[in-house]
Amino acid sequence: MPITAQRITDITTDVVKESFFSYFLGREEGDTRHAVLAKFFPAESIVGSAIVGIATSLGGFWEKLAAKIASENGFEVLEVKKYCFQPVHVPAPINTLISSKHQNRMVPHNNVPMSEYETELKNLIATLDIPVDLVFQKLEKGSGIDLLLKKNNTLYAYDLKTVQLNASGGGLYSERLMKWAAYNAIYQKSKGTSDLFEGHIVIPYDPHTRNNWWDRFGGRVYPLDHIDLKLCNDFWDFISGIQNSFQYIEQAVDRLVTQGYPAIYHPSLRQSDPQQSFNILIKTCNVTAADPDNVPTTFVEKIEWECTACDHHFEKSIRWFEKNRFCPSCSLRFLK
Repeated sequence: MPITAQRITDITTDVVKESFFSYFLGREEGDTRHAVLAKFFPAESIVGSAIVGIATSLGGFWEKLAAKIASENGFEVLEVKKYCFQPVHVPAPINTLISSKHQNRMVPHNNVPMSEYETELKNLIATLDIPVDLVFQKLEKGSGIDLLLKKNNTLYAYDLKTVQLNASGGGLYSERLMKWAAYNAIYQKSKGTSDLFEGHIVIPYDPHTRNNWWDRFGGRVYPLDHIDLKLCNDFWDFISGIQNSFQYIEQAVDRLVTQGYPAIYHPSLRQSDPQQSFNILIKTCNVTAADPDNVPTTFVEKIEWECTACDHHFEKSIRWFEKNRFCPSCSLRFLK
C-alpha cells in the first residue's frame, strides 16, 4: 500500500519525539565552559551549549526519517555498516579514470556531467578482467554514505549534508560519488550481477525565504549539478512517491509547536538533572510515579512506576528508560 501524505506527517512526528526524548532523558550537565562566554553571558552560555548539543544529536534525524519513509514506500533499507562493496584493491585503470575525469570536471565552467564519467566507467569495466574471488570490504570510515536503499534492482546511496556546505565541498563530494559508482561497478562485474546504481548528495531542506539554495551555494558545490545533488523535495518526493512531500514534514513540526510540545523540554535547556528527566518521563510517557513525591535524586536510583495502560507496577531507574521503552507487563510503548 503506497504511503500517504498523512503518514509522512505521522512518521515525522514520531521521529521528532523519539529524537528529543533520546537527547534530553538522562542528560547530565556538561562540565566544560567557554573561558569568555561563560563569564560574560553565564545563563545564555548554558542554553547555547544545550542548543549546540541538540543540533549535533539531531545530525542523524534526517537519515532516520528518510529511512522510515522510504521503507514504507517499498524501498529496502540496507545497513550501511554491514554492506560490503568496496574492493580492497581498486584496479589501476579505474583509479586513473577517476583521477582524470575528476580533474576535468573541476575545471571552471567545463560543466562535465557525471553521466559522461559513468559511460566511460561502464566501457572500461567491460574491458577489465575482474576476478570472481575479488575481496571486498566494508566501506571505509568517512566514505560518506548515510543512507543506502534498494528498489527494483537499483541501489541508491545518499550522503545527507547540512544546508551550509564548505567552499571546497563540491570537489570532495564529486570525487566521492565517482568512487561510489566505481566500487559498485567492480562489485557487480565480480559477482556477475547487474544492479543499477545511483549516488547523490542530499540537502534535506532549503532554509532560505528570499532566494533559492542553489543561488546561495551553487558556486560552492561545483561541479555538482541538480542531478548529483538533490535539494529538499527532489529527494523527499522520490523516496516517498508524493509530490511536494516536504510540506507534510513541516506540518508535523508545526503541529507539535501548536500543541506546546517544545515546552516540555524548555526547562532542560537551562538545567539537566534527575528532576528534569523525571518530569520528561511523566509528560511524555505512559507511566506515572507510584509515589509522585518520590523523585529520584540520581539517574540510577530505582523508584516505583506504574503503567497507565495496565496498572502494572515495576521498579526501574531513569537510565532504564533510555533503552527500554516498553511496559514489562503489557508491552505498551511508553513514549506517547
